[in-house]
Amino acid sequence: MPRQPKKRVSPEDEKAGRRVTDSRAYQKRLLLDEVAACTTCKSNAETIALEHESNKQLERLLGTHSFSKSFEWPNVVDCFWIDTIVTASLFPTGVIPEEIADDRLFRQLLNDPVEVRILRIPHQHFSPGAIKSVTGGKIPRDYPFDRNTMLSSPQDGTIGLCILETASDANQKSDFVFLSPAYVKNDDTVGMVIIETERIKDMVKGKRQGPASGFYLLPHSILDTESSSLSKVTQNDRVFDRGPNQNSTGNTVRYSNWQNERKSITAYRDQNMQRFDHSSKTKEALTASCYRHLLIKEMMSRMQAIVVAIILDLAPAAEEYNVWNALIIAIAQIDETSEKWMEIDETLTQWEIILLEWATSTGEMRNHEACHAHTDGNKSHFLETMWLGGKVHTNNTRSSTKIVDEMTNGKLALPFQGIVFDIRCGRDFLHLALTETIHAADETRDRCNWSRVHGP
Repeated sequence: MPRQPKKRVSPEDEKAGRRVTDSRAYQKRLLLDEVAACTTCKSNAETIALEHESNKQLERLLGTHSFSKSFEWPNVVDCFWIDTIVTASLFPTGVIPEEIADDRLFRQLLNDPVEVRILRIPHQHFSPGAIKSVTGGKIPRDYPFDRNTMLSSPQDGTIGLCILETASDANQKSDFVFLSPAYVKNDDTVGMVIIETERIKDMVKGKRQGPASGFYLLPHSILDTESSSLSKVTQNDRVFDRGPNQNSTGNTVRYSNWQNERKSITAYRDQNMQRFDHSSKTKEALTASCYRHLLIKEMMSRMQAIVVAIILDLAPAAEEYNVWNALIIAIAQIDETSEKWMEIDETLTQWEIILLEWATSTGEMRNHEACHAHTDGNKSHFLETMWLGGKVHTNNTRSSTKIVDEMTNGKLALPFQGIVFDIRCGRDFLHLALTETIHAADETRDRCNWSRVHGP
């Protein structure tokens, strides 16, 4: 006699005095219930414990640097002439088109030296365990950073470059952070802020596939030895993977469902953010003049940082060509792309259009909340560019300058080095490569400002 399927009774049916005899239908309903739970449940005990421990370790580490170090830019200013590298990289034939050669912004790029104050931070060895214990932590609300540990941009027209030196291995490039003046007009900053403040109200969630988003709170328990770790659907032949390490955001559960089919759930923690691909970024630039002006300033500043990084041997050798590839393509296709930009703004020059094409050849993240402590890793760019905007009400009648003046600075802390970068909204660009250096934003990102990151 064939074995009858075990009858299952849901709490609702049991309360109503009903019995469910269709095991397959009940299993299917369990699966649907679990899918619904996965989008709302935030109660995983192990994950919360890991996050709590990381927060505690991060706060302890930040506290050890109070009153112990003082960072300031050196008085010496290094001048870098970047015309030779720019010309050789972008125009290998040596012939610069007349429309570009006569452009005011392009001439300024070639003729003016890049003045940099370089602060070198000696290498310090930290155990992998110590670094791992901090990844995923979040800076406490209103944390009192000591003023001696904070670095602002020099604000005298020069650029601050902080080089975080590595060990003696010559093949390993140092991480670095450029703090550059943005020269973005206050009207453009306020225009961008008004646009994004409206978006922030929608609380749009985006997925970050890296430890920057901290922990994903997987529903129920994740302990393999616990029978109730997932619903009955996933109990058979189940394997749980948290990777690439236990503090990362990626989680995968592989299991056999009630039909004995191999299934998997891959999940990342959502956070408040807008993610733009290159096409949506182009659409945004075509729509908003303030965004076009911001991108032009950003790419001019980014180009200076890239060349200085190459001169100082901070850029990986393999990237020295790749970094210009999208810009070279933009120059070659200027005749095909200029029409769409000229239709919306006929005052744009050819060089400005090339910069816009370069800027929109990749994506952008607009983070509306602070990320957890993490390291960056980007296969397509060896550095990222960040700009902060504040939040403003659309009915604010004050002048643009007054509004920008009142925006709250954001902080970016490097807890192991004891440095905190103090970033002015609308007035600073950060060009940074922190693939080995843990960093975390303060909670102003949750309340009164947001960040744009070029290069995802």
